[in-house]
Amino acid sequence: MTEAPIVNNTLTVEAVTYYNYTTPLEIAKREIKGRSESSFLAPTEILVKTKYAALNPVDVCLWQLCPTWLKRGQPKGFGGDFSGVVLQTGSEVKSFKAGDKIYGDIISPYSPYGSFANYQVIDVTKQTKIAKVPEGLPMEKAAGIVIPFATAYELITRHKNLKDANVLVLGGGTSVGMMGLQIVRHLGAKYILTTCSSKSNSIAYDFGAHETVDYHDKEAEYKQIVEAAKKHGKFDLIFDTCRDEVLVGRLKDVLKTKREGGKYIQVMGSNTMTYGTVRYTDMLPSRGNLREQILSKLRLSNYDFAIGNLSDGAGYAKAVSDMWEKKQFNVLVDTIYKFEEFQKAVDKFQTGYVKGKLLVEFN
Repeated sequence: MTEAPIVNNTLTVEAVTYYNYTTPLEIAKREIKGRSESSFLAPTEILVKTKYAALNPVDVCLWQLCPTWLKRGQPKGFGGDFSGVVLQTGSEVKSFKAGDKIYGDIISPYSPYGSFANYQVIDVTKQTKIAKVPEGLPMEKAAGIVIPFATAYELITRHKNLKDANVLVLGGGTSVGMMGLQIVRHLGAKYILTTCSSKSNSIAYDFGAHETVDYHDKEAEYKQIVEAAKKHGKFDLIFDTCRDEVLVGRLKDVLKTKREGGKYIQVMGSNTMTYGTVRYTDMLPSRGNLREQILSKLRLSNYDFAIGNLSDGAGYAKAVSDMWEKKQFNVLVDTIYKFEEFQKAVDKFQTGYVKGKLLVEFN
């Protein structure tokens, strides 16, 4: 097992950093000092050698929205999702040991630390989205799990029972959508419809969809969703990963009412967002979707409409293990770049033409 290059109780780390939205991402060296003279780690910390780090929309958003005045002069870490191997553990750590393969999300907005670094020092009492890699799951796939999977799992399981349910996933070709399809299949959905491009059809079917609808022609998309609801019954859950407004104001034709147990859950954000240039307004829902949520909150609507995002992700690791063991889970990887080529991953991500996860690999 690789030993960390700790010299004079100091670890030198290479990491992708930035200062604010006006500065580029770049690889810089950072020193992490030992916590005490007798131990490099604090009692609740682990030292990890990073194997892979995965790029997510939130990483680019944090960089492009970082104001110039925020923690001026302090470099910020980049990235959250990763996989790696535990090298050392603090005296009070019981959940991990040296040699364990782990994966997780350590995102902490505008802190000096991120997953795009060759070593991680993680306090397991503060960074709780860390778990052991299930037996046989490749490390590159493990790196791309937590943010998209935990987001989908946390929001979908707000609907308490999907056994024999009808589910519509808007955006089945997105990372969160692909995870969502697999989750609702695992939870026992009877009929799963998803919207995606024709290029994503085979992926959607592999991950659990029974039928797909092309989203490019919005009226045709709406009509096909309505026809599916007539044929199979109205949907118990609509999980919207791409902020698609096709059903705004027209839920009565496709979604069960709140009294009937229906629920519409949308991942936070705007349907106009492009990651080439992120704006603060991209963090806001559209007027139509915001109106639906307000009416639902005020109990002025027959429909349960909610907008949400990842918080604690409780239960995601057990779900991943269960699904992997039952051969009901996979992670689609688009491209793996060397750490030194991380900018190529960011550039490709910003084009929007990505199918699956973009990863960087560490030596």
